[in-house]
Amino acid sequence: MKLLLGIPVLLAFTFFNLPKEETLKEKESTLPRVEESVKIYKEEKITDTYSIQEEVNISEDEPQLIVEVPPEINITRDNPYTIKVEIKKSDAGNACNFFWSENGKSIGIGERLETTFPKGVHKINLTIMNGDNILKKIVTIKAWDYKKVQSKEFDKDTDEFNLMGETIYDHKNRQIKRRSSFATYSKVFNELDQVVEYKTEYHYFPEDSYIRYYSYDESGKELTVTRVKLDETPIFFQEFTYDEEGKFISSRSGIDRESAEEDIREDTIADREIIYYEDNISSQYPEVENNDKIIYNEDKQITYEEHDYGYVKEMNSYEYNQEHNLSKSIRKSEYSDKTIIRTSLFNEKRETIAFNFIEQKDEEVICNYSQQLTYNKKGQKATQNVEVLDGDCSQEYVETAYQEFKYNENGKIKNIISSENNLSKEKITLFKIVTFFSNTLEEE
Repeated sequence: MKLLLGIPVLLAFTFFNLPKEETLKEKESTLPRVEESVKIYKEEKITDTYSIQEEVNISEDEPQLIVEVPPEINITRDNPYTIKVEIKKSDAGNACNFFWSENGKSIGIGERLETTFPKGVHKINLTIMNGDNILKKIVTIKAWDYKKVQSKEFDKDTDEFNLMGETIYDHKNRQIKRRSSFATYSKVFNELDQVVEYKTEYHYFPEDSYIRYYSYDESGKELTVTRVKLDETPIFFQEFTYDEEGKFISSRSGIDRESAEEDIREDTIADREIIYYEDNISSQYPEVENNDKIIYNEDKQITYEEHDYGYVKEMNSYEYNQEHNLSKSIRKSEYSDKTIIRTSLFNEKRETIAFNFIEQKDEEVICNYSQQLTYNKKGQKATQNVEVLDGDCSQEYVETAYQEFKYNENGKIKNIISSENNLSKEKITLFKIVTFFSNTLEEE
């Protein structure tokens, strides 16, 4: 039998069924009770605590009801969020009933709770009933203003992770700030989720930093774009006009609004584009004699191709499996001073499973390395084993290493783990993605 502590009704029932010679105080001293004071939030010197009361099974038998629910969850504020209960063990003859509450007020019924949480800390009480089994859980929700995603790369010389970039999302999951080693980009949105300000701040050339301002008409079409330096010195201005149906009519541009002149009309856009691209293509590449050679198989697939571009001659050969999918390719590039050969093997899913690179000058090998790859069920690269076979491959940024790739729920790489080979127990995380929540846009 299980006793649930902290329930006045049960204590009252126990009191009226006590023998006269046994006092309530003596009985209470025998009740199992677990209490722990836990700090759940600290910001602006405000600290709060709560007391956890866990159900204790006084029987030596295993508990009949076991469920799992995250004890603490961090999210951005005012966004719909779903908390799901996972049942590990229950009385199969009885259905489970779930009751969610906060500060004594019911906020949901059922195995899933989907609701929004304003900024701050929320202590959610969950009661699960399964026949005669009753279980209580506490879930702490911390709702923040911003979510920050940082990419970090390991520096073998300093044995530390260096911040490579950071992206900040607001509570509407809009990207409002992005930092890289080159620049910081910031966005400001209006109530219609339209970008009204976009700031670019260059780290190494701050004098080139600028801000773009946008305005829109009632239908959401872009009216003006204003580009200024950080001190508001005008750089560029453009204004667009539309007809009653919202079709583009014309635009005018200049350094600022006062100097802007008409530069594009609807009836000249096509002509401008055609002239622009024709001029670009004809002037960018000189005419060369076409000495291409291409051989096809009976399935009209290329088995050999040869292209002479003057500065390099490309000679590529291809092999196919019984399903007519590419199984092997050899790409040979001949320059005046060196030759490069790239050989690739493919599996039935057309994924590269092996690669070999050879760069040589005359008969001397400059760099030769091989690469083997595996993939997970989603087709994402799972492992990569690189081995330098000959020469110095530092110019190709290649070194002998075995790497494992881990992904987040969105399919993006969250970390890369490296070791000398796949049997080595000494592993180093070369790259990782760190996600955390904050109420400030400043670097942390």
